[in-house]
Amino acid sequence: MTDSMTDTTNGRNDLGTLFDEEIERRASVEHAWPAAVRDPFISLCEKMEEVVRAGRMVLLCGNGGSAAQAQHFAAEMVGRFKR
Repeated sequence: MTDSMTDTTNGRNDLGTLFDEEIERRASVEHAWPAAVRDPFISLCEKMEEVVRAGRMVLLCGNGGSAAQAQHFAAEMVGRFKR
Protein backbone atom coordinates (compact mmCIF):
# COMPACT_ATOMS: atom_id res chain seq x y z
CA MET A 1 0.00 0.00 0.00
CA THR A 2 1.06 3.58 -0.47
CA ASP A 3 1.90 5.91 2.38
CA SER A 4 -1.36 7.76 1.75
CA MET A 5 -3.23 4.79 3.23
CA THR A 6 -1.67 5.54 6.60
CA ASP A 7 -2.05 9.31 6.32
CA THR A 8 -4.88 10.59 8.43
CA THR A 9 -6.97 13.68 8.08
CA ASN A 10 -9.07 14.46 11.11
CA GLY A 11 -8.52 10.92 12.39
CA ARG A 12 -9.47 8.96 9.25
CA ASN A 13 -7.74 7.63 6.13
CA ASP A 14 -7.66 9.96 3.17
CA LEU A 15 -9.38 7.57 0.79
CA GLY A 16 -9.89 10.26 -1.82
CA THR A 17 -6.13 10.75 -2.15
CA LEU A 18 -5.55 7.01 -2.25
CA PHE A 19 -8.21 6.63 -4.94
CA ASP A 20 -6.76 9.46 -7.05
CA GLU A 21 -3.22 8.08 -6.80
CA GLU A 22 -4.33 4.58 -7.78
CA ILE A 23 -6.35 5.81 -10.77
CA GLU A 24 -3.39 7.91 -11.95
CA ARG A 25 -1.00 4.94 -11.59
CA ARG A 26 -3.32 2.62 -13.50
CA ALA A 27 -3.91 5.19 -16.23
CA SER A 28 -0.16 5.60 -16.77
CA VAL A 29 0.24 1.82 -17.14
CA GLU A 30 -2.73 1.58 -19.52
CA HIS A 31 -1.24 4.37 -21.59
CA ALA A 32 2.23 2.79 -21.75
CA TRP A 33 1.49 -0.90 -22.40
CA PRO A 34 0.24 -0.72 -26.02
CA ALA A 35 3.56 0.68 -27.23
CA ALA A 36 5.46 -1.95 -25.24
CA VAL A 37 3.57 -4.93 -26.67
CA ARG A 38 2.82 -3.72 -30.20
CA ASP A 39 5.90 -5.06 -32.01
CA PRO A 40 6.08 -8.40 -30.15
CA PHE A 41 2.34 -8.90 -30.77
CA ILE A 42 2.71 -8.24 -34.50
CA SER A 43 5.67 -10.65 -34.65
CA LEU A 44 3.65 -13.32 -32.87
CA CYS A 45 0.72 -12.90 -35.26
CA GLU A 46 3.01 -13.11 -38.29
CA LYS A 47 4.67 -16.26 -36.93
CA MET A 48 1.29 -17.88 -36.22
CA GLU A 49 0.17 -17.10 -39.76
CA GLU A 50 3.37 -18.59 -41.17
CA VAL A 51 2.93 -21.76 -39.10
CA VAL A 52 -0.73 -22.24 -40.06
CA ARG A 53 -0.09 -21.57 -43.76
CA ALA A 54 2.66 -24.20 -43.66
CA GLY A 55 0.11 -26.73 -42.41
CA ARG A 56 1.59 -26.96 -38.93
CA MET A 57 -0.08 -26.54 -35.54
CA VAL A 58 -0.19 -23.74 -33.03
CA LEU A 59 -0.27 -25.27 -29.56
CA LEU A 60 -1.88 -23.41 -26.68
CA CYS A 61 -1.79 -24.21 -22.99
CA GLY A 62 -2.67 -22.81 -19.62
CA ASN A 63 -3.54 -23.61 -16.04
CA GLY A 64 -6.87 -22.62 -14.53
CA GLY A 65 -8.08 -19.35 -16.00
CA SER A 66 -5.24 -19.33 -18.50
CA ALA A 67 -6.42 -22.73 -19.77
CA ALA A 68 -9.88 -21.29 -20.29
CA GLN A 69 -8.37 -18.37 -22.21
CA ALA A 70 -6.30 -20.77 -24.35
CA GLN A 71 -9.37 -22.89 -25.07
CA HIS A 72 -11.40 -19.83 -26.01
CA PHE A 73 -8.62 -18.54 -28.29
CA ALA A 74 -8.35 -21.94 -30.00
CA ALA A 75 -12.12 -22.04 -30.55
CA GLU A 76 -12.02 -18.53 -32.05
CA MET A 77 -9.26 -19.51 -34.45
CA VAL A 78 -11.01 -22.72 -35.53
CA GLY A 79 -14.32 -20.90 -35.92
CA ARG A 80 -12.81 -18.15 -38.05
CA PHE A 81 -10.39 -20.07 -40.23
CA LYS A 82 -11.76 -23.61 -40.51
CA ARG A 83 -14.73 -22.56 -42.68
